[in-house]
Amino acid sequence: MSSADIDEGKRNIILIVGGEEGFSDEIVSYATSMADRMDCDIIALNIIPMGRRLSLFLDAGIKEKLQAKVKEKADSFRKVVDVTKISFTHIVKLGDIDKSIREIHQETARISFVIEEPQSAPNKEPIKGNFPVYTLDNDK
Repeated sequence: MSSADIDEGKRNIILIVGGEEGFSDEIVSYATSMADRMDCDIIALNIIPMGRRLSLFLDAGIKEKLQAKVKEKADSFRKVVDVTKISFTHIVKLGDIDKSIREIHQETARISFVIEEPQSAPNKEPIKGNFPVYTLDNDK
């Protein structure tokens, strides 16, 4: 399922942002509970930070292996969501965190909130049990 597929529905969406290490149990629980309470669907976005130059030097096979590893780690998130009425989409992007979030926001309507793993939020110290939660400007 792509972000366009989930966009066909009528429910709002919560974008969950994690890094290449996957999603913590805490954010999976928090995001699933929030989506259930607010009647939203979830897009789980893993971003593998990578500069444009490095990306040019990596061959397609290495990029595919990196993405497959991250997708495998997101399976536990999918299993938690599968027992609910929440639709779930998983996307992997290589590159800049802020740029990747903006791209998903431009591609997908109805993103109500963004929740980030603390370690994926740029220039932020992780705080145990707290997640950066914010909204995005709807003027695309």
